[in-house]
Amino acid sequence: MFPNPMEKMKFKSFPRRYALIQIKDERKVACWVNEEWIIDSTCKSINEMLKEGLVGEDAVQGWINLQPAATH
Repeated sequence: MFPNPMEKMKFKSFPRRYALIQIKDERKVACWVNEEWIIDSTCKSINEMLKEGLVGEDAVQGWINLQPAATH
């Protein structure tokens, strides 16, 4: 049997904490990773949908509330 390479990996970027934050007069989704707010690919997609009016902030906040909690 082969060793599982996943056991050696350290996931410093997980868990992520998503939130709607204010960036330059705009509400955007960002995630808290390694002691800073970043815009990952998930945030980028959601932010594009927010900008185009395809989803509302209430729906996004509902999605955020369903994500596993990460403390920081």
